[in-house]
Amino acid sequence: MTPNSAESPHSLSQQIPERGLFVTGTDTEVGKTFVTASILRGFISLGISVGAYKPVASGMDETQPGDPDILAEASGNREEKSLYCSQRFLAPLAPPMAAELENRIVDENLLLRGATLWKDRCQLLVVEGAGGWHSPLSLHWTNADVAQALAYPVVVVAANKLGVVNHVLLTLESIQRCGLNIRAVILNNAFDAPDQSVSSNARLLSLFLEHKHPGIPLMLVGYRQALSHEQVATLA
Repeated sequence: MTPNSAESPHSLSQQIPERGLFVTGTDTEVGKTFVTASILRGFISLGISVGAYKPVASGMDETQPGDPDILAEASGNREEKSLYCSQRFLAPLAPPMAAELENRIVDENLLLRGATLWKDRCQLLVVEGAGGWHSPLSLHWTNADVAQALAYPVVVVAANKLGVVNHVLLTLESIQRCGLNIRAVILNNAFDAPDQSVSSNARLLSLFLEHKHPGIPLMLVGYRQALSHEQVATLA
């Protein structure tokens, strides 16, 4: 299965929860899973029944919780483990390369089929990608391909560090070329020892968003802090 041979968007939309979000990052290590977990907990506080799905995960150290386990806990951990992520690999590499080390391949059909298992199990499904927008999930699919097939609004998580304006603008342009709605950009203070740009990045990024992408809200999240009630309500 390749992106060109996937189910039509119309047929897939009938098989997945009607409401959803796709959370992507501008890169790896931007705090995406922490932010996604905060979004899930926030939705629950609003009385929304949520599901959490990660199409594929690598770097799964069996001695400690991985990203899917964190998402499962944040969403209530009420379903069987495979629903949160049915494809897990050990090596901290791109999923297709991690799978290769185990003499396996990423099941591309399952990347989307896993989302259909949440139909009628939740009011809103939060899907978290792996890495950045064009990071490979399989030998043929990137996050962008999966997000485009699901057609959920996209939340972009970016680490507050030098270069973030460039990373965000490139990511937004690519998402818009895919024809997807962008719900928000979340500027996350992901590091306990930030660089000097942290104090000015939000102001500079806000100026460029107003000029190039008016209408897309910018949300600021402090180091290891949860999203506010108002921020979560904007995403719902």
